[in-house]
Amino acid sequence: MNITAILPRLQAVKKSGDGWTARCPAHDDADPSLSISTGDDGRTLLYCQAGCSTESVVAALDLTMADLFPPKDTRNGHAAKVPQLIQAYDYTDERGKLIFQVCRFEPKGFKQRHPDPARPGEWLWNMAGVDRVLYNLPAVLKAKAGGKPIVCAEGEKDCDCLAGHGFAATCNPGGAGKWLDAYTETLRGCDCVIIADRDKAGREHAQLVAGKLHGAAKSVRVLELPDTNGQPVKDAADYFNAGGDTAGIVALIDSAPEWTPATKIEASEPGETAGDIRGEIVSILTNGKLSPTEQRTRIANAVTEALAGRGRFFFHAERRDFDSAM
Repeated sequence: MNITAILPRLQAVKKSGDGWTARCPAHDDADPSLSISTGDDGRTLLYCQAGCSTESVVAALDLTMADLFPPKDTRNGHAAKVPQLIQAYDYTDERGKLIFQVCRFEPKGFKQRHPDPARPGEWLWNMAGVDRVLYNLPAVLKAKAGGKPIVCAEGEKDCDCLAGHGFAATCNPGGAGKWLDAYTETLRGCDCVIIADRDKAGREHAQLVAGKLHGAAKSVRVLELPDTNGQPVKDAADYFNAGGDTAGIVALIDSAPEWTPATKIEASEPGETAGDIRGEIVSILTNGKLSPTEQRTRIANAVTEALAGRGRFFFHAERRDFDSAM
């Protein structure tokens, strides 16, 4: 690891000459006694003035001695990139008080931290004893009280994009597969919309969350966002970056059937036919120049052509509800 990746793990870090000082994590260090510097060979040097061994300091940081050495050159001769913190997402209680943060690093990676109660302004890079809550909890509870739908995405970046376009959006910390029963209780009685990432992990996560919410939420719908303006779309952030708008998502939500345990999301990576037909449907539904009858006719024709092109058999049930045609 590079010294710049080790320093964020320490507390009360201050520049001192060619190096830094910080509180030693291996003992109760009220007066910073740890010296940090870089050796001639690039390794990180740790020296506790109070006598703690380097091994004990490294162990307290949840590192190994090997982590003190700089990253080895990769096969192409370039040193590995040092992770840089680029975004910290706040998770708060219902009153907006910070509980913990999910930190995004580049190259892409995530870590979680929470405020150190013993040292205001400092962080503990673990989740020991921390209450895990949904992202944007105050907004979620406000939407729940107002009877508004709540959109569940897979990551904080997607939630921020959705919130910026007027949706009450949330996700669980940790990403795909990390849904807890406590989150289900938070959303009990809500109309929930799950936007699945268009990949295997995303679809599996959407099915997991839908299964957890089924029977607890007032309603559950699952959908994927279509390719937009000729650009591939995997998630909400991609959708808005490609020029997608709020009306397009609202149209998809309105046309999505309620999820049941038998519901499956048909796999389609960005750029494939399924994504293209969804995009065409959204375009038709948001075309204010078309009457409802013209919209239904165009959608029926588009679906028929798409299915025929994929060699699928299909039929139209003689029912008046719109879903049966799909």
